[in-house]
Amino acid sequence: MIGRVTPGYQTRMGRFMRRFLGDETGSQVVEFLYTMPALFMMALSSIDGGLLLAKYMMLERAVDINVRSLRLGSVPSTTTLTNSICEDIAIIDDCAANLVLEIQPIDRSTWAMPNNDTPCYNRQEDIDPVTTFQIGVESELMLLRACVIVDPLFDTFGYGEIMNDTNNGDYYITSASVFVNEP
Repeated sequence: MIGRVTPGYQTRMGRFMRRFLGDETGSQVVEFLYTMPALFMMALSSIDGGLLLAKYMMLERAVDINVRSLRLGSVPSTTTLTNSICEDIAIIDDCAANLVLEIQPIDRSTWAMPNNDTPCYNRQEDIDPVTTFQIGVESELMLLRACVIVDPLFDTFGYGEIMNDTNNGDYYITSASVFVNEP
């Protein structure tokens, strides 16, 4: 008989549904599946943030090490200084091509700092930025600014999405140091 439901079938189906709805064996798997992507993204963002911080610290350290050479006047050109800084930075790929340096004097009568930001450029363009590279004279107060462009490890989420400084998904990492040329 098609279409006819027997009373015993309804009670069996009711017991099955009560047992099925009351069964919680697998609820941990559902919770795991809901939380795992968020935890995975947080872990990868932490790795990306740690790498970004390490690159920043390496740039700061390299600039500080090379400021001593600048103070003593033993750096003849931008290329020499760029190569020297890049030798001290171990974890930035293609550093010499992506590092922009600017050195300029600070006027001691007004103590006015340069108004413009640290010079950086877009890697997709072939235009070199116009930067100032003046070694200065004895006892002159000088400002060295460095900018390097680095790629995020994961650019679709985490720091890669939040800290997108350029249109190409790259980061600007900048460093500045003030020094006085020694006699």
